[in-house]
Amino acid sequence: MGNNGVNTALVTANNTTAYPFDVDPSRFSPENTDINNLPPYVINASTEDLKYPVLWKNDLAIDQRIGWGVVATVEAIFNRNVQGLRYIDANLNAPDRNFTGPDIRDRFPASGVASSGSGSANTVNVARFINPRISNAFILTNTDKGYSYSFTAKLEKRSANGLGGMLAYTYGTAYDVQAVGSTVQANIPTTIGQNYLTSEWSDNDLRHRAVGYINYRINYGGKAGGATEITLGCVSNSGSGISYTYGNDMNGDGQTNDLLFVPNNGSDLNFANITQGSGANQVILFTVDQQKAAFEQFISNSEYLNSRRGQYVERNGGRFPWLTRYDLTLMQEVYIKVGKNAKKNTLQFRVDVLNFSNLLNNAWGVGNSSTSFNPLSVASIGADGIPVYRMGTQNINGTNVLLQDTFVKSVNLDNVWQAQFGVRYIFN
Repeated sequence: MGNNGVNTALVTANNTTAYPFDVDPSRFSPENTDINNLPPYVINASTEDLKYPVLWKNDLAIDQRIGWGVVATVEAIFNRNVQGLRYIDANLNAPDRNFTGPDIRDRFPASGVASSGSGSANTVNVARFINPRISNAFILTNTDKGYSYSFTAKLEKRSANGLGGMLAYTYGTAYDVQAVGSTVQANIPTTIGQNYLTSEWSDNDLRHRAVGYINYRINYGGKAGGATEITLGCVSNSGSGISYTYGNDMNGDGQTNDLLFVPNNGSDLNFANITQGSGANQVILFTVDQQKAAFEQFISNSEYLNSRRGQYVERNGGRFPWLTRYDLTLMQEVYIKVGKNAKKNTLQFRVDVLNFSNLLNNAWGVGNSSTSFNPLSVASIGADGIPVYRMGTQNINGTNVLLQDTFVKSVNLDNVWQAQFGVRYIFN
């Protein structure tokens, strides 16, 4: 019904003709609104002294000719937040106890509370929020935490006698408190809750990246002739970051963003049977023991998870596997010089083979997909404060099984070779 930049009003209705389109939205405003008895609503605000983001940047680069037509470049970049941005939830109660068992992270008051009642009287809202008449109160504020740096080394040979090329390598890393976009992002993966975030691996963390190409062109002919050019390019980089979290809200803060705890052994955690149906028709799909054994194997199959035994995973601490791809371009030009000024008219034929290595071997140049970023979900929390879990599943050949693989090969158009053909007529 409207959004004045501060308040938003809306009506939700299904299968109705009571609200036809009208240029005057006030037509559908309720006759009476008791602002003292509204259902809980979200508040978005900013601190009074909020400042525009300021980033301190340092960049040092050197280019040096080293002979044979080759230029060497080294560059170092360091950036640091002076006035960054982050969100806090000013209405969220602080944690008041800890879990027990292998994972002893902070536990918020709403954890384990059965939901009953509605609106501001809802038991979960009463436990979770300082003022249950509203829900989240997201406040945009400044932070000076977060930095990034990168180092690049490059060798480049400009084309001479038909031969040219470039090879570069970059290592970069980035830390931040959270990514702030155009909408509130309150589900940043963490073990301690939205209001207590520390600097961890950023979503923009690069790590390793190598790029290069080699190019050869030969020209021939006089008044009529042509040219043949071949270019082979390559991009190779370490995968993007992965945050392994639980599939639901574990700690009771209302967000599905709780980073996984990796036990020393999968059997150290408590599991509940995974079932189907109910009552007399209920069947057990996967038992407690099957899940313990499968989770232990899942950890062992992941280099990262295996390295975090007895610890929490880090935000963006896991990585997708390396991916290397080659592209090939073949170009043939045919020209003729015409007129008294011998103007060149050129007909150019071009073929680009994207992911060329996949053409040679269908196992090359294929990316990976994660089977799940949420290998566990919390089924319940015992009176002793120890969580009980259920393990995720994956589909293999049409059958649901307990998670086995951290990654599987991606099956889509972007992961097979493609070719494009072009023809161009050039007037000179």
